[in-house]
Amino acid sequence: MRYNKVKHDITTTINGQDYSFRYTVNGFIELEAVSGKGIMDIFSDTQNGKIPSLAFLVDAVRIGLSGEGVMMPKNEVAALVMTLARAKGFSEVVNLFFGTIAASGLLGIDASEEMLQNLGMVSAEPHKKEKNDIAAVQNRR
Repeated sequence: MRYNKVKHDITTTINGQDYSFRYTVNGFIELEAVSGKGIMDIFSDTQNGKIPSLAFLVDAVRIGLSGEGVMMPKNEVAALVMTLARAKGFSEVVNLFFGTIAASGLLGIDASEEMLQNLGMVSAEPHKKEKNDIAAVQNRR
């Protein structure tokens, strides 16, 4: 899975096709409505060892796709989730959910970056040198 800090999304390949996921404010509101809990409560549950249900994760994936403008029927999303789980395990579906939250920036820069790293996500942006690094190279010439 790859994340993009500029677009605030996650991209993963399922059956040879790239899919991107992003949560908008409306997406978070919909996630809260589906779960009956606030987003931070879902995080707390996970820290206490509770994993989101498969039904919730299917909705979370559907909402993430819609944040990228992809409107997919729930039965197709369920099939996509099953394909991902069969290929990489159920934990990859969970990682997709939490990675998409982290990429959104909702947790703040530091917490988001830490979570993305802990989930093993790779940045989709090419590495850019800082201005100071560029100046240092130019001064050596």
